[in-house]
Order: sequence, then structure tokens, then C-alpha cells
Amino acid sequence: NYSNGNSFDFQGRQLSCEHLTRRVTRYENDGTATVLADNYNGKKLNSPNDVVAHPDGSYWFTDPPYGGQLYEGEPDAAGGPSNAAGKLNPK
Repeated sequence: NYSNGNSFDFQGRQLSCEHLTRRVTRYENDGTATVLADNYNGKKLNSPNDVVAHPDGSYWFTDPPYGGQLYEGEPDAAGGPSNAAGKLNPK
């Protein structure tokens, strides 16, 4: 899923920012994936890029605005915020 910004939490589980699916995931020790975040206030994330575990148990991540572009992620459907005209950016 074009993961980026991989790191580990304090239990040794991998944390990944996935550009294609526009989400932050944690890979459990048994191999399953838990989605930590895929939206904010009902809107899909842009392109999560870096994630780190905080000692208080929370996860902090960045979400720069380039996820709707074809080369970095999955563009919004026609009419969506990053594809308002319904055209894909081939760059």
C-alpha cells in the first residue's frame, strides 16, 4: 500500500503510513493489521507520511496534502477535494 514513515511502538509492533489506502496502520505481533486512523472529522486522510509512538500510548503522525495525486496515492472520486474536475493528475 505504498507505506512510508515506518516505525515501531513500545511493544515492537510495526507502524506504517500507507499512501495508497490513505491510512495509518499497526501490524500486530500475530501479523494482523489494525487501522489506527483513516479519516479526520469524516474526511479521508491526505497521505500519512510519518508516524511515531508516544510514551502515553498515543500515536502521532503527519498528513501532508499530496495524497490525492495519482503518483502518491489514490485520488478522490470525481468531484472530491483533490479531484474536483474528475481528472487524474498523471504526474
